Amino acid sequence: MSGLFLNPEGLWGILLLFPVIAIYFIKSRPKRISISSHIIWKLVLSKIKPNSFLDRFQNSIFLLLQLSAIFLAVLAFARPAGPPGKGLTRFVVIDDSASMMAHDLLPNRLEAAKKRAVELLREWNGKIEVFLLTDKIERLCDLSGYDSRIEEIVQKLQPTGYSTPDSHSVLRLLKELESQSPDEIFLLTDTLSITFPGDFSSKTRVSLEIFAKKQENIGIFGDSNSCMFDKNMGFSCEVAIYSCFSKESEVEISVEKDGKKYFPTKIRLYPFEKKRQRFEELPAPPLVIRLVCSKDANLSVGDDQWFVSSPSNRPLVFLSGFESSDINKLQRSFSEINFKEFTGNGKELGDASAILISGKPTFDVSSFSFACFSPGSEPFGNAGIYFSNSAHRLIKLINTDDLASGTAFPKALPGCPVIESTKGTLLSEENKNIAGVDKTQIWLAFDSRIFFNSENILFPIFLYNILNYLLKNDFPKYFYQFGDLELKRLGLAEIPSIPGFYPLKDAKVAINIQSSREFSIAPGKESKFEPVNSGEKFRKQEENSPWKAFLTIACILILGEWVLFIRRC
Repeated sequence: MSGLFLNPEGLWGILLLFPVIAIYFIKSRPKRISISSHIIWKLVLSKIKPNSFLDRFQNSIFLLLQLSAIFLAVLAFARPAGPPGKGLTRFVVIDDSASMMAHDLLPNRLEAAKKRAVELLREWNGKIEVFLLTDKIERLCDLSGYDSRIEEIVQKLQPTGYSTPDSHSVLRLLKELESQSPDEIFLLTDTLSITFPGDFSSKTRVSLEIFAKKQENIGIFGDSNSCMFDKNMGFSCEVAIYSCFSKESEVEISVEKDGKKYFPTKIRLYPFEKKRQRFEELPAPPLVIRLVCSKDANLSVGDDQWFVSSPSNRPLVFLSGFESSDINKLQRSFSEINFKEFTGNGKELGDASAILISGKPTFDVSSFSFACFSPGSEPFGNAGIYFSNSAHRLIKLINTDDLASGTAFPKALPGCPVIESTKGTLLSEENKNIAGVDKTQIWLAFDSRIFFNSENILFPIFLYNILNYLLKNDFPKYFYQFGDLELKRLGLAEIPSIPGFYPLKDAKVAINIQSSREFSIAPGKESKFEPVNSGEKFRKQEENSPWKAFLTIACILILGEWVLFIRRC
């Protein structure tokens, strides 16, 4: 009742009908005297309706007017809510991440969420906005009132390999939506559990609805260092097998290429265990690493395969100031990149995709993409580092808390400071456009020798990310993940929707699930947030309520009864 009436307590006024009816039956009646002209009609009526209980209502137009007036007055006092949503704004956010491909709800979780979204849209008469939640929140459409076009857009949605942001990130994204002053936000998801702070919103109601039943799932996942090519050992690949299954399971993992199966391996997994499997001396990509398990052990779609494509290029990177032994180490670690020592002849740099420099540059580098390791004189301490608010990609890929003492030497670096310490700058960047080509120039206050320290595993990964950042589209990759910033620059013939191979010019690129978190498909917890101040929403609903019309009709009925009573008397 609370959804139909703004003041449902007012419906208790219906009880007033009973005293009015009771008084009508027990009140004294005028004495009637029969006359000869009415006797015949009385006999006819008694044969038509003998002893009818409703006979007393035959001429009781006053009673009907009184009951109707009371009923309408009670409805007016209860404040009918009127058409749902009129004058209000509803946001519907649909989770389109990889875990929504799970088929514990048939045909999958996304289809169940889309069905619920259509229901929310059809019943609403106010403003409607539909959003998509992947690694961010993206607006799909914005219309005033329900339109069949919205339903068509929702029905065309397909599950993707994106990863759902964590609950804190989603809460921040919802807060950004709340700043647009909607009256309601519905988030349709599967694995999220969000606790809303008490001051989340002053006027927006938020509902988190979960579309999931089971949590059992087993999948495979690789990372940027999974694939490697060695001239002597050939191609190798390593993946991780994740078990979110509540009992011990046996799976098979193998490599497939051109319909042939290589190295089929049986693996026994204990509940909630993770194992790594490495394949050596594999055929050259493209190939697929496939997981085979029982149907009830893999409820999701897309996480039972890992796609690997062949890099289409081998970029040339020049090295300046590095020792020959370092160049050999780089060539072994990054065999897909052609490293070449700079001899001092500037003409040979014409074909360079990027340059790595150790120490002060000995030549003009202003027209090239490069990363220069130019350390200062004193190492910094972990307590003396400060971060800017920049969302620089390299900041996210290095944990400065893990830096060993003496690995970074802050100094005054050119370009735009990105990471600063109390003694200077640790990393800065400068971007130039030369002859229509964007050039990225990175300055690093790190000692280049630490990149080749076998005891420090952080910096080889950091160097990989630096090369990836400098080379951009030229960086050789065996696969991409959903959400990779470089996917937008690839110029794919079609927009990726699920993991697999996608055509790119004369080759194919492999795209896989974005994060291993998507293997966990355990249902989240539904929750709601009710704003402290809902006065604005109540005011809009009251404006659309027909209570004034009901009260007006009730007054007219009372007036009509009074006029009839005067005429009869």
